[in-house]
Amino acid sequence: MKNVTKILLAFAAAISLFAACGKAEEETIDVSDVKNMIFGSEIPHMLYCNEKKVIIDGSFGVVVYDLENRKLTDRISFDEIHELDMTGYFNFASADGKTIYFTDMQQSEGLVNAVVAYDVEIKTVSPVKEMSDDEFREESWNWDGGRFQTGPCDPYNSFSKDYEKYHEYFRKYFDQNCIIGANTVTLENEFVFLSMQDGKYYELEIIVCDNDGGEKVYRVFDNI
Repeated sequence: MKNVTKILLAFAAAISLFAACGKAEEETIDVSDVKNMIFGSEIPHMLYCNEKKVIIDGSFGVVVYDLENRKLTDRISFDEIHELDMTGYFNFASADGKTIYFTDMQQSEGLVNAVVAYDVEIKTVSPVKEMSDDEFREESWNWDGGRFQTGPCDPYNSFSKDYEKYHEYFRKYFDQNCIIGANTVTLENEFVFLSMQDGKYYELEIIVCDNDGGEKVYRVFDNI
C-alpha cells in the first residue's frame, strides 16, 4: 500500500509540475540560479551524447542542449526532481536519448524501487515504476546499449583508449585552469567532452573536436 501511495503522489506531482505549469517548447529556460552555485565534488557529466544533442547532469539538475541550434532546450532542476519524490542522486538517459530517468536510489532484491521517466521530446513524465538491474543496464545509454561504453576516452587516464590522440586538446584546457569531465565520448569522426573553467558551473562548455583538428565550443548557460 505504501508503494502504491508513493506512485500516486509522485505521479500527481509530475502532472502538476510538467503539465499544469507547462514546459512548452518556446518557454524560456530559467538558469539564473546557476550563477550562484558553488562547485563542490560533483563534476557535471554527460548522460547522453550524439551529433545533435547532449544531456548533462550536475548540481543544477539535468539539462538538454541542442548542438545544431546552439541553445539550451530544457532544464529539470533538483527542486523539480525532489518534488517528484526523487532524490536525483543518480539520473540516467535511455540508449536512444529520448528518455531521462530520475531515481530515489532505494534498492532491494536487485530492483531500483522508484523511477520517474521523463520524455525529452514532449517534456512530460510517466508514473513511477520499478526497474531491475538487468533492465537498467539494457535501457541506459551509459551501459551496454550506449556509445559511452563502446568508445570512452578518459582525459585523466593515460592508458585510456585514444588518450594520446586527443591529449593535446585536454592539455589546452588544463592549461586554462579548466576542469575536464571524465566521461569523454567518441563519436564517428569527433569526440566530445565537458569543460568548466575555474570550477564555475555557469562557465560549463561542451567541446566538440574533430579528427582533423577542428574544434567547436558550446557554452551551455549562454544566457546568464
